[in-house]
Amino acid sequence: MFILENVCCVNAIYEDNLPATEFITELNNTKKSASFSNNNNFTTAMNSSNPITKDIGLLFYKNYKYIYDDFKNRKNRCNYLNYWLDVKEEGHKKVFGDKHNHEWECIKTLRNNIETGRFHPNLCNDIRSEHSLIERGNRYELEHFCENRDYLRKLCIQQENSISSGNSNCSNLSDYINKNYKYFFEKYRCLKGDKNKNEFQYHVTSDCTLYNMNKTFPEYTFDNKQILEKENSRNNIILCSEFDKVISCHNTVDKTAHIAMTTPERSCNCHSTQNILYGVLALLGILSTFFFLYNFTSLRSWIRCPIVKNQIARRDVDEHESYTLLDDSSDIMDINSENKGYYLAYKPV
Repeated sequence: MFILENVCCVNAIYEDNLPATEFITELNNTKKSASFSNNNNFTTAMNSSNPITKDIGLLFYKNYKYIYDDFKNRKNRCNYLNYWLDVKEEGHKKVFGDKHNHEWECIKTLRNNIETGRFHPNLCNDIRSEHSLIERGNRYELEHFCENRDYLRKLCIQQENSISSGNSNCSNLSDYINKNYKYFFEKYRCLKGDKNKNEFQYHVTSDCTLYNMNKTFPEYTFDNKQILEKENSRNNIILCSEFDKVISCHNTVDKTAHIAMTTPERSCNCHSTQNILYGVLALLGILSTFFFLYNFTSLRSWIRCPIVKNQIARRDVDEHESYTLLDDSSDIMDINSENKGYYLAYKPV
């Protein structure tokens, strides 16, 4: 539930080989875990546990050993292993309810067995985090993106003469960054906290932070065998405190319309990027105000009165013209009858 690894789209083939992606895949790979089922550290701790609990224990043992086997290069994965186990525990609580605590004691015993025995002193300490699982998941998702981004950039520039958009490593770099920029920008409507404090879940380093989208998701150009960054090519995610100012500036649609129509010199202290929102809210306010006045006041009569008068006037004019035409027609007929006797027949000689 809380594993928030990037699901923005179907992975391209190259993404499966990225370091952070490989690690996540390894964590959930059950094929290698069965080999630990007969280990003494495992059996003494897990023999009496439920099969579901045993499966979690086997995966944990396998993942711990994966880090231990290359501890120098993988010790930074320990925090994520702890997060992974906490997520498993959260799901375990929902399945077992009141029996969870008793069952989970087996996992704690297993961890103690492997840390005091086989894996000592290269340990992944069980450090409790003050942050929620969702906050931790958000941070790791961002952290893993940055790790993969840096790896692809290294591949792109490792051969200076091959830096170009035609280089698959360079094109993969741009593709990966662009996809994730879109994913993160759409995921977060706004960022919690304020501009004076970086929130744990949004900030890892100065070039891996959702507070600066240009730094974290650079748009590269490849020219003359150089890799260059475009300046200010990304939109930043607005702070929620600033977003709330926009809403508070226009608390209701009707109030917004009133402000727009009667006090144009008064403006809210909001970012210029919200001008479109202001315009839409104001337009909706004007329309709703007109609708109310038209249906529930004398405005309808006031508008329709000139129309009705105009229709009556036009009708009178039409009738008058009709009578005039009839009189003229009668005169014409009389004249024709009077002149009829003056027509002479013509006979050729």
